[in-house]
Amino acid sequence: MRDAAGGMRRLRASTGQRAPPRVTPFLAALPLRLEPAASGWCRVRLDVAALLARSYPGSPQFAEVLRLRIHAACRLRCVYFADRAYEESELPPEFRLVVAGAKKVGGAGGVLPPAPPVAHV
Repeated sequence: MRDAAGGMRRLRASTGQRAPPRVTPFLAALPLRLEPAASGWCRVRLDVAALLARSYPGSPQFAEVLRLRIHAACRLRCVYFADRAYEESELPPEFRLVVAGAKKVGGAGGVLPPAPPVAHV
């Protein structure tokens, strides 16, 4: 990612890291703990600007993400960037978490009830 002054930083969130966060001048390695969800899916929501500010106090503000790397062992349904956290009902149908064979909720076929727990970093 790039900050407002053009400095390059890396944030790495991993479930494999159990130790406290490690911060070096160009890399912040953060442990990621996923809470089990009733549906089997976990929703991970990372506030990149807040993570950058907490990892590098006094550094310029977050500007942009240049690259996102997801390892092949991860099973993802969707990755998207947003300006704020949206409720499931506010999302367009193509971004909603749908489970095959789920009971209909509010007339939307297979759409899950309220969002599962969010992962903590």
